[in-house]
Amino acid sequence: MRTLPFENAALEAFASKSMWDAAAAGLVSSMLDRWHLTPGEPYVGGESGAVLRVTTTDGSPAVLKVGFPHSEGVGEAMALERWGTTRAPEVLRQDVWTWSMLLERVDPGLQLSHHSAPVQRSLEIASELFSGLTSVPAPVAAGIPRVSDVVGVQLAKAKGRMPKQRQALEVLGASRRVEEGLELGTELALGDDATALLHGDLNPGNILQRADHWVVIDPKPMLGEPEFDLFPLVSQLGSPLMHPKPAHTIAARLETVCDAVGSDATLAATWCVARAALNVTWQLNDGNRAAARAAARELAVWCDVSGS
Repeated sequence: MRTLPFENAALEAFASKSMWDAAAAGLVSSMLDRWHLTPGEPYVGGESGAVLRVTTTDGSPAVLKVGFPHSEGVGEAMALERWGTTRAPEVLRQDVWTWSMLLERVDPGLQLSHHSAPVQRSLEIASELFSGLTSVPAPVAAGIPRVSDVVGVQLAKAKGRMPKQRQALEVLGASRRVEEGLELGTELALGDDATALLHGDLNPGNILQRADHWVVIDPKPMLGEPEFDLFPLVSQLGSPLMHPKPAHTIAARLETVCDAVGSDATLAATWCVARAALNVTWQLNDGNRAAARAAARELAVWCDVSGS
């Protein structure tokens, strides 16, 4: 099937996550009825929409995803289709107005974050998959946003929050690091004219095992430098922040991935500083002080890695 970008009108129809949450059950029920699907158990833990196991009329297992409309997700179906079934689940059906997709069910669906192999092997798996993703040409005139557009807005909003967050950042001992990280990110975003098709949320929970190979799910596709994409993968795989020398551990793992995929480790580390700084401001904005403390510690580690 030919996929299309999700309808932007839904961004205005559901201007907040709480508005979408109130309508989600009705949207899911409508799509189950429209596509004649038998519902099964829902998947838990995701924030990008309602996702549940379903069975089609011919008895085939599938997954229904009704997404929460957000600007980073407009090109999700197009990216999945572009990457193909060797790197992503097949998009079986799509409804652009409700942000709904019927997807191939990935079996066994083990997350890379739960893989029993040594971290080094998991890094090899992720690197091979990532190299394949970024080698695929982006769809022409598809409306997929650039990193400079998406992250530029996020950084501008974060800077606007700084005056109100200054006291909390001082308590965390992170004020200077956050301010400098946001400035670094702004410089990178403005200068990013690359056109690699990025996943946008390449954390190890979004990499699933299918038979004898691995695929990605839940992209927030953007166009930009591949180095932008490595932050969640390297930060989260194997919990490196829990190691006695987290900066040394993270630096070694980042170098491993960058060597494998031909990326610039220095540029990747700088992007990681910027993204870690953004995380601190997001957690404070959400009022989650414990998560903000953890994000501030992560930012300090990335600053050590990058030398900033």
